[in-house]
Amino acid sequence: MSSGTLPLSGSDALGVAMPAPPSGATVKFDVRSGNLAPGPGAGAQHVALCDFLRECWEQGSNAAAAEALTSGDYVVTVKRVEDLRAQEEDEEDRPSEYAYRTALELLRQAARELERHFRRAGVSVGPERSLRITWSLGVREVRLICGGRPTNKTYIYQESPGGHAVEYRVNGAMLAGYLRWLLQEG
Repeated sequence: MSSGTLPLSGSDALGVAMPAPPSGATVKFDVRSGNLAPGPGAGAQHVALCDFLRECWEQGSNAAAAEALTSGDYVVTVKRVEDLRAQEEDEEDRPSEYAYRTALELLRQAARELERHFRRAGVSVGPERSLRITWSLGVREVRLICGGRPTNKTYIYQESPGGHAVEYRVNGAMLAGYLRWLLQEG
């Protein structure tokens, strides 16, 4: 068999529990070429999953790497970002397209670095339609703030009883480093 269709809900062969999109979206996958395409009605978490799986295929990554990214906490976090964007009626209460895309890319990069250690985060909209993603563990906290426009700063904020720090050079590897710090015994 050279191609197939995967449902994007339930607990499937990838070991991912994903909510069913209202449309019953699917992913078309051609085994010979590694071509993945989200079907109609696929949400951002499904598109992000397809993007990552396509990259794994192209780079020859093993199935374990794909499974690691699709951990439940990563999927929940991406879904929360999408829900925040989709469910708010007033446009001013939703993150901007820029903040949304920036957040999805940084989350995808960090999840690739962290594998199964990616933790679930809370999300909220900040000033000027920025997007705030917050991870907390005990007395430690890490926040990723994605500016609402390219002219607004995107940064990582870290806080613990020992102090706080702000990092303005933000990429997925940097975010992953802060999330590793969060998991360390304090």
